[in-house]
Amino acid sequence: MRHVAVLALVLTLTACSAQAPSPSAAPAATPAPTPAPASGADYRSLQALLDAQMPAIPATAGIWVKHLTTGEEANVNGDDTFNSASVIKIPVAVQALEMVDAGTLTLSDRTTLRADDIRGGSGIFRYHDAGLQPTLRDIILQMIITSDNTATDLMIGKVGGVASVNAWLAKAGYADRMKLVQTTGDLFKKYDGLTPADDRNARTNSDHAFWLGELTPRATGLMLAAIEARTGVTIRFLAAMSRHDDWEWDQDLIARVEQLAACPEIVGVDFMGHETNSTRAFARPIAHVARMACRVRPGFVVQWGISKDPKLNQLWKQMKLADDGVKISNGRGTICFATDGPGTRTTEVYINLADNKRLDARGFSPFGKVTEGMNVVDGFFDAYGEVKPTGGGVDPDKYMAEGDRYIAERYGKLDQIKSAKVIQ
Repeated sequence: MRHVAVLALVLTLTACSAQAPSPSAAPAATPAPTPAPASGADYRSLQALLDAQMPAIPATAGIWVKHLTTGEEANVNGDDTFNSASVIKIPVAVQALEMVDAGTLTLSDRTTLRADDIRGGSGIFRYHDAGLQPTLRDIILQMIITSDNTATDLMIGKVGGVASVNAWLAKAGYADRMKLVQTTGDLFKKYDGLTPADDRNARTNSDHAFWLGELTPRATGLMLAAIEARTGVTIRFLAAMSRHDDWEWDQDLIARVEQLAACPEIVGVDFMGHETNSTRAFARPIAHVARMACRVRPGFVVQWGISKDPKLNQLWKQMKLADDGVKISNGRGTICFATDGPGTRTTEVYINLADNKRLDARGFSPFGKVTEGMNVVDGFFDAYGEVKPTGGGVDPDKYMAEGDRYIAERYGKLDQIKSAKVIQ
């Protein structure tokens, strides 16, 4: 299963730009540039955007995407059937929650974990002793958030087994596009039965007997849209899957799809999980594609979030994050998305070097805090001065349009963020 990348990513697609807070006594946002689409590509439609990006993914891939506000849809191989890997756990969770609504399951009920319930692979229950008594809520949570295989098989059992899940999918209208093939336990037994001479990747990619489930990108997206329509949970999505033989290509696929999503907050609240994990998707773009601390203003902020790839910057400009209410103040060490006004957040973020409470009233909403190492942040190279046009430092418009080449030629001493991960 490891060699099949299956992702369902949360995504908002809207028009135009977003940026970071900028200088002056009451900071505003750095103006967002408008570089021309590469190679004459027209990114004004979702389909054009996908058609321009998909050839760069080194795999057989499928994507179906819908703008939930305008209703615009686009896809590439959106109705092809792929190995679901753990994305099939989403309908198991939805069925379970429907049964809770109907009164046939209770979230507070506890289940005693037995030794023979433990499954390998992802998840945390495998590290607990037999006798643990998680609630049904705990089990659903771990199945989605950590893609826990032990939790998955427990939940499949709770809803009535594989046949029950598929009957529910048929009743909900997904029978020909989404299917649970087997439990994770049954799947692992098949892998355990392979010999060293067997091609495990080939089995994973093309042998349906070695699939946990089957689904299409369109069916996955439609289910997420139905969740939003029924619950009011804001789930904005892109569903993407791929099958291929090379694990290194898997890594590249994940990076490319995360770039395509262009959203550091790939977060889907209640129903997103391991394959739609916000920590991985948040950390990788910050660390690997938007890493240069291009704006360092002592006593104010350190800011980054522009990609080294001009094409990616053009793409990111079109993908905005919904605004959050300000729940904590812009105190020293807090981390916040930069904006160019309401509804303009994209990928640029900053760390407050001082207590900047005046930013609260302007809607800058912190989402994290530096818990240690602020001395490192304070030491970021700042001799180039404030960004243009206020100062003589980096010109954000040129950086977006020219990428790393612009930085290397003029601002080679800027500090970089080499790696990033969310630990809490």
